[in-house]
Amino acid sequence: MKNDGYSLVELMIVVAIIGILSTYAVFNYSASGARLNGTVRELFGNMQKLRMEAIRGNATGVVIFNPGADTYTVFLDDGPGAAGGNWALDASDTFLGVISMPSSVDLLSTTIPANTYGYSSQGITHSAIAVGNYDVKFKNDQDKYLGVRMSAAGGLRVIEGTNNGTVWQ
Repeated sequence: MKNDGYSLVELMIVVAIIGILSTYAVFNYSASGARLNGTVRELFGNMQKLRMEAIRGNATGVVIFNPGADTYTVFLDDGPGAAGGNWALDASDTFLGVISMPSSVDLLSTTIPANTYGYSSQGITHSAIAVGNYDVKFKNDQDKYLGVRMSAAGGLRVIEGTNNGTVWQ
């Protein structure tokens, strides 16, 4: 007798394999999106903490972004004498941390001059920063774009990039 089709068992095995592979793909895609969202939330929180620390310590709060290394450094520029207020991390400044991006997230760019942003002791954008809005932009390995926009008044909001990161809202 000639068999002209697949048995129910063979069909069930193929469906099970496709289901397992689909679950794996969806998990990897959603995990990458979660890492991007987490990275943006972490920057948002670190910027708020820096602002509060600058006010509390009556100092300049500084964050230096390094897109090439996918990191940013956060510190209070509160050292004595010339070390205080020089916008550089000196041994006497209060170091708050270096944050690295997860492996699937890139720190694309910033619109901040010299990639250096700061809060004054009043919690607003430091006077050394020109008035305006500045963006820090991130991208994950699934081509999703998110960022943080900082206003001249020191406010923060999450922004999303569309059209391959050319339009930000």
